[in-house]
Amino acid sequence: MFNPSRECPVCKRRFLQKKLGKLYPTQPLQKCSSEYNLVQCRTCELIYLSPLPEKETFDELYVDNIQFDRDDYTGEAAKLALSYCISRLKVILDTNAEYFGGNALKVLEVGAGLSWMSRAAKLLNKDCFTVAHDVTNECKKICNWVDSYVVGELGDKINVLGQNAQFHIISLTHVIEHLPFPCKTISLALPLLDDNGVLFITGPHRPKDWETSRSIERWKDWRYNHVPAHLQYFSKKSAERLSKMLNLKIEFFDNALEEGQSFELWLKKASQP
Repeated sequence: MFNPSRECPVCKRRFLQKKLGKLYPTQPLQKCSSEYNLVQCRTCELIYLSPLPEKETFDELYVDNIQFDRDDYTGEAAKLALSYCISRLKVILDTNAEYFGGNALKVLEVGAGLSWMSRAAKLLNKDCFTVAHDVTNECKKICNWVDSYVVGELGDKINVLGQNAQFHIISLTHVIEHLPFPCKTISLALPLLDDNGVLFITGPHRPKDWETSRSIERWKDWRYNHVPAHLQYFSKKSAERLSKMLNLKIEFFDNALEEGQSFELWLKKASQP
């Protein structure tokens, strides 16, 4: 059986994986492995890269390079992203009207980048209080709709962010795929979530028609294949496993977005015994 060097970041198991193929860096990096294995956990179905990139690789990706000047973040793509956030925020508000009422929301974006969810909240209600967090200050000056933009590692900034707790919505939009330790990062944010609040997560799921083809070549051609920036790809089963480990419950899950290429997940705190 294939023995990857990285344990499943959800199940924490190392010896129940199957190898799907080899992937190679999709952008030029000086401090980066020349190849990675794409593997799938046999327990929770999470697909992920192995080995885990070194810290120097993450620094080169997120600190030393400009990230948000690509077409994905500008022009029509930006309009679509903002429109999506507005529409989904409306649905969250409608679904949780008994808890949120007509009050102005408090929104925290983790790994915010251009802070589209915060901007959506302000467009729906200018009195919403929005806080953005990111490891780099690349977008801090751009996002003038954010009330507070906090820069640094999440664990180092929890006390600062906690001054504004509790948040009605904590958003990670296309962030979870970048996290070396997704369970740990989410667990850090959970104390900042209101007891009736929503943890809103989106991310890449699978290439179109992946389940029938299972071709590594299809994965290589996939627009969400960013090596080594994208570290893992959740399914409903791995989302269920994640929620169980963090004592959360799934309120909503949809992996049919973009013809199955991305997913949306809402998590809430589970009832205490």
